[in-house]
Parts: sequence; C-alpha cells; structure tokens
Amino acid sequence: MRALSGPPTPGARENDAWAALFEREILERRPTPRFVGQDELTFRHALLREGAYAMLTDRDRRLGHRLAAEWLLQAGEQDPMVLAEHFERGGETARAAEFYLQAAEEAQRAADGPAVLARARRGIACEPAGEVLAKLHNVLSEQLFHMDDLAQSSTHALAALESSSPGSDQHRIAMAFGLLVATHTEDRQVARDLVQRMPPADLPLDRWQVAVTFTTFAFYALLREGMPDLARRYLQRIEQDVAPIMGDDHTAGASVAAMRAWWYAHAERDEWAARQQYRAAIDHVEGLGNRFGMQMMRMYAALDELMLGAFELAGQSVDALFAEEHAPAYVLLTALSFRIMGLLEQRRVTDAEEQAESMLRRASVSNSFAHVAQARLLLSECRLKRGDLLGAEEEVRAVGDTARLVPFLQSVRLSLLAEIWLRQGRAAEAVALAREAFALERSTACFFVLRQEVVPVLLAEALHENGEVEAAREVLREARAELLARADKIADPAYRRSFLENIAAHARTLELARAWLDA
Repeated sequence: MRALSGPPTPGARENDAWAALFEREILERRPTPRFVGQDELTFRHALLREGAYAMLTDRDRRLGHRLAAEWLLQAGEQDPMVLAEHFERGGETARAAEFYLQAAEEAQRAADGPAVLARARRGIACEPAGEVLAKLHNVLSEQLFHMDDLAQSSTHALAALESSSPGSDQHRIAMAFGLLVATHTEDRQVARDLVQRMPPADLPLDRWQVAVTFTTFAFYALLREGMPDLARRYLQRIEQDVAPIMGDDHTAGASVAAMRAWWYAHAERDEWAARQQYRAAIDHVEGLGNRFGMQMMRMYAALDELMLGAFELAGQSVDALFAEEHAPAYVLLTALSFRIMGLLEQRRVTDAEEQAESMLRRASVSNSFAHVAQARLLLSECRLKRGDLLGAEEEVRAVGDTARLVPFLQSVRLSLLAEIWLRQGRAAEAVALAREAFALERSTACFFVLRQEVVPVLLAEALHENGEVEAAREVLREARAELLARADKIADPAYRRSFLENIAAHARTLELARAWLDA
C-alpha cells in the first residue's frame, strides 16, 4: 500500500482511517500473509474491490499495476503469472512477456498443456522481440508437438527461426524442433535440409545447457530419420565435451541419460543397457519434480519393457500414463501403439484390433501422418494374424505415399506385404520384399517397433519356401547368433527368458533354427 499511496501526509490520522475501513468491513487482513513481516490486506467483498477499481482513471490503473509489480518483484513474489499480469496492465509489456514465458515453462514442467498454450500466447500478444519472442514460439512448438498438432508446431518453430538470430541459442533449438516435427510429419526433404544446417562441430559448448537441449531433440529425430551415424557423432560430442563438466545438473543429466538409452535401444538393440539408462533418466527427472518429463521417460521405459518381452509390466506403465491428468496427445497415441504391440504378442488379436481402430480415429483427428500410418500398419498386422490377407493388404495400401515414411515404418510395411504374399504362395515376390526390408534394417532403419524383429526370420522362411534352402539356413544362422548375443547382455534371468520366449519372432527364430540347423 505504501508503494501505491506514497509517504503519509503530515498530521493525517492514517491509523484512524485504516481502523474505520476495517470496522466498516471494507477491508480485512489475510490470516496467513504471503510475505514475511508484511500485513496482507484484501477487500472483504468482490463488489467493493471492483467498484474501487472502476473509479480509477486509466492512467492511475496503469501506474498502480506497475508500482504493484515492482513491489511484488522486490518482495519475492514467486508466481510469474501475478507479475506478468501486473506488468501487462501497467503497460510494461516487454517485462510482462518475460514473466508469461516463465509461467508457460512452469506449466510445462507441471504437464499442464492448456496452461502452457494460454500463457505463451499471452506472452506473444505482448509483442516482445528477439530471443524472448523466439523462446515463446519454441515453447509453443514443443507443447503443440506433444499435443500432436504438428502443423501448428511447425508454424511456431518457423516463427522462432525468423525471430531469432542465426547461431543463437533459440535459433538452434528452433531448428531441432523443426527437425523433430519434420520427421513425424514425414516431410523428408525439410528434415534433410535442416540436418545440413546443424553439424555437431557447431554445438555451443560455452553454453553447454543449450547444447544438451538442442542435441536431445535433434538426436531422437535423427534416429527416427534413419541417420544413426550422424546421431552418434552428436552423442559422442556430448559425452566427450559436456558430460564431464555438467556436474549434478538434473536437467542435463536426464537428457544425457535419455540419449544414451535411445542409442542403446534404437541403434544398438541393447534393451538391457537402455533399461539402466532410462532408470537413471527417471531419477534425474524425479529430482527436478518435472511431471511432464516423467511422463515422457515412463513412456520410453514402457517401450523398453515391451522390447524385453515384459508385456505385463509394459501394460501397467501404459495404463498409468492413460490415468495421468493432462497427458499430451503424443504421449497417449504413442503409448496406445505400445499397448497394441503387446496385445498382438499375447495373441489377443480382437483386443488389439479394437485398440488399433481407436488409434486410427484419434490420429486422424490430429492429422498426424506418422501416427495414422503406424495405426494402419498395426491394423494390417491384426488382420494378418486372424487370416484376413485381403484386409491386411488393404490397410498397407491405405498408408499412402510410402516415400514419406521414415525407414523403420518402411521396413514394417515391406515386412507385412512380404508375409501376406508368402501366405498367398507368391514366394519369389515375398523374398524380394523381405530382402528390401532386411537391407533397411541393416542400414538405416533404427529399431522402434516389435514388428521389426520379424524381418530376419521372415526372410529365412520366404527363401526356404522359394527353394533357396542354403540361403535360408545362412540367414537363420546369423539371426540366431545375433539374437543370442543380445540375450547374453541381459543380466536378469527372468528378463532374458521373457526376451527369448515371449516375443513371437524370437521364439520362432529359435524354433526354426533347431529344426533347420540342429537336426
């Protein structure tokens, strides 16, 4: 109040005036003030507050809000929304935008998507410039990506690029978001163009926190895009130059552990090592109290449990994600695909088909090409498992422009067509498709879905059916050796058993190897 009203007038009986306001029940003291050593006063009735506010001139309102904002800031106000609104109403829009940005980031950590959007948009409406504007656009781009609104996510990534200086922190982060969105919309040319603009040598190691943030998004996008060699160069740069100096920073620790986990899981197919890194990432995120980060890490950890054949544990993790309040659409759609994969492996085909149809409906609403394509490929697998070969092929054909598919989805599509044609007696054509899928798996298709495990044994079966028995045996011999080498890395006997026995492609590989190689 003193900041608003100025020093007391000499001779005025100020205490009597305050006492009268309390006695007439116009004002009251809050029993628990927010600031130590300060009395906190409030109007007793909302109508009185609104009436008093309406009596002020516009100029006085602006001045009052500006003075209130400055006093609250000095007093230690912790709620950035309170500060943002006072600064905005006080005409200090540039400062208001900074606090709206802080408020949006706070909502992001709390996994409150609608609040993130509302606060970041209010910040942009304040018409800031430079890095603050770019960062607000980047916050919106990331949030909209996780809500599966890829078109708007891309729009804000481009706006961040336009409003930031080339080489700046926010410019690099906007490029990483743009790449991530491009790989999910299957805009392959945009993805390739962005990759050329961000070599690992250009990471800003003097601002290593930015380098880690940038690399985290770019790294995952590069693995999806089927560029593991470039992804590895980024990871090596972080391992060599950042990891030794980041100390106990939980944000950086979570990001680096997540990148290590992705590398083990998707590039090296070492699910056990990935599991250990996911646990480390989750520990870091818990240390931050970051609810959104926890949802993301648990989603990835659920996939790893699935890849280890621990279907019950993976299912529990997926169910927990669906029970979360404000879980982003991207997390839910991705987790739904994991549920479908698990149901297929457990031969619950009817349940899997119902869930795949639900995924297709959800993905179609959000217009996410990648999720629509994956839903159709999962539906194809459902129909293949119940013997509907025509229905299975129809779903594969409905995927659309195959050139837009990232390599692992191209591999899945080819393997499904190969199995359909093999069952139709078209062995030679099945061999050609299976070879193409196999070549993708050996070159660019990083490991993201269980269907990819089918490719080696499917190629062996197609070769055998086509009369190429020795070639089939050689493929199977190599597949068994690789499978057992992966299993040998799993320290827990129960997980090793579930990996070899619960995943249908693994069990089939070992079964055929016993029949063809050990007889």
